[in-house]
Amino acid sequence: MVTTTFSRSYSLNIERPKASLANPSEAKNLQIQIDSQDRIWVQGRLIATEQLAVNIAKEAAIMPFKQVQLMAHNSSSHKMLVRVLNDVKAMGPWPVALAN
Repeated sequence: MVTTTFSRSYSLNIERPKASLANPSEAKNLQIQIDSQDRIWVQGRLIATEQLAVNIAKEAAIMPFKQVQLMAHNSSSHKMLVRVLNDVKAMGPWPVALAN
């Protein structure tokens, strides 16, 4: 009796643009941070929670962006994170990258 195992490796081919083809002006992101005290910072500026949607609209008018980067402190509340995500979703179709 002879036995054997078969294995197949899978891979994904990703074609990345060459450095000369990449356009850095298109790679702008809107950065939103939630600190440990649930305060919201947009592009490094402290804003009132109820003014988040207005600030997102202002930033989009000044500098069109491709993505929202949302960084939440480990001690920030889940409620604030959901509120920020809802405001971002209400203001536009941007993908959101989450970090802590």
